[in-house]
Amino acid sequence: MKIDFYYVDKGYIKYLKNYEKQHRGGFTCVPNIEYANRDKFVYGAVLEINKIKYYVPVSSQTKGKQDDMLIRDKKNIIKGSLRFAYMIPVPNCCISTLFIDNIKDENRKILISKELAFCRKNKDKIEKQAQLTYDRILSGKHIGLNQNSCDFKVLEEAYIQYCIDKNIDLPKEVVNKESGKISEQKINCPSKTTFPLSRDMIKKNAKTISSKHSEHQPAQKNKNRNNNLC
Repeated sequence: MKIDFYYVDKGYIKYLKNYEKQHRGGFTCVPNIEYANRDKFVYGAVLEINKIKYYVPVSSQTKGKQDDMLIRDKKNIIKGSLRFAYMIPVPNCCISTLFIDNIKDENRKILISKELAFCRKNKDKIEKQAQLTYDRILSGKHIGLNQNSCDFKVLEEAYIQYCIDKNIDLPKEVVNKESGKISEQKINCPSKTTFPLSRDMIKKNAKTISSKHSEHQPAQKNKNRNNNLC
């Protein structure tokens, strides 16, 4: 999919929020996308981790923190920001393109056009910042940042569990039982080139991508073991 602005499925956002709450003591940093007069949108994909695509929320905030990037127009006037600490992984089938030409509010149309022009012009810089923030958060060395950011590993677990719950094919994408990481095969929503795996097969063979989980033990030695998916 091309680099663009997208809306994220509201049901999927709700799923991510609930999943993160369950794993973070009742709180979540997954951004809200529903507002009274308009929905928040995201830009991406800005990062790909084990074939899982990340998107960064576009915010109206004009005062950026270390892991934010201010969006400026040609006159260097700040128009908004990209908030990388709140990136989320999203399956292809849970996003829809924001078509700027369909926006009725002329002022908003001009603003979003300027924001998208900035993002496309700074594509490489944005992707570099996305990777930097991802690495900073996973390092666990920045307590303040970790407390006020999404837990990316938890959200990656939620991403795959969502696909399983919704019967979204994970073509050629099985979790490596030995390393606990996703294999190098491609995750996608159903397409002409998919190789669907049954839910039972996925649950039998899958193993979490998170390094937090313990080493895999053969299912034959413990038939009652609940397999972890991420």
